[in-house]
Amino acid sequence: MTAGGYQQYSPYPASPYPYGYPPYPPTPAPQPQADAPVKQPGRPRLYALIAGVLFTILTVGAIALGAYAPALTQSESSLIPQGWSKVYDSTLLAGNDGRWDTSQGCDFGSSGLIADASSASNGTVCAFTPSLNQDLVSKGFLLEVTVGPAANVSSEQAPLIALGSSDGPSVFVFFDQQGNYTICQANCDTTSGTGVIARSATAAWHTNAYVSNTFALQFLPQGVNGDPTLVLFVNGEQATSIDISSVFSVSSAAATPFGVGALSGGAAIFTHATLYDGSVSSL
Repeated sequence: MTAGGYQQYSPYPASPYPYGYPPYPPTPAPQPQADAPVKQPGRPRLYALIAGVLFTILTVGAIALGAYAPALTQSESSLIPQGWSKVYDSTLLAGNDGRWDTSQGCDFGSSGLIADASSASNGTVCAFTPSLNQDLVSKGFLLEVTVGPAANVSSEQAPLIALGSSDGPSVFVFFDQQGNYTICQANCDTTSGTGVIARSATAAWHTNAYVSNTFALQFLPQGVNGDPTLVLFVNGEQATSIDISSVFSVSSAAATPFGVGALSGGAAIFTHATLYDGSVSSL
């Protein structure tokens, strides 16, 4: 093409595009958006869930056990027969109240009633004096005593409760510091087992030398199978119940003595005593 007789000159090469400039790039079609990944529960959340479930189970279990636990064990206070009376309840720290025989190796001190058989060939028994001259046994009784800490005695702690006299049928129960107990008839030999009625251990006994223990002996004239029976309690829990009809009997209105003491070679300090009785309402 010419203008004014001259050929038009362009310094630029001819454009390959029809309109001299490139077209806009085509707009890409919208792509479907991928679903967001589902977040899996992490371990902390899983542990929290498990811990919450366990806490709920333990809480419910603790509540249920708290309601049911009193039925699991029997205490001496729950087994006092109807008609029995509390006839004696004394702290022995206050000194001699005239209810205990101190002529057989026992004495009162500031720490309580002391039974010392550490250097004796036979055990020491402090008889409960009302039982020496009146019937406190034929209709049953329960004697509960508190034993001071083992650290308060210079020898092995070996407290006992005795029922009967040395010149007649008698039964006694004693403990060692580890909570092992033995029920014997008179003149039993714990080494050979002669005269041993029963022996066992109880976890209810406090083995800590600085902690007191309480144990009780209950005599039932018609207990197991209607026979004379001893029931032993340790710190409020029943440890055993045993028929003693083969080694012990008591007649109505007979004065059968009982008391506390220490096994030969040992000692014990009694700080409190309580007596429930079926024969009398007062002493």
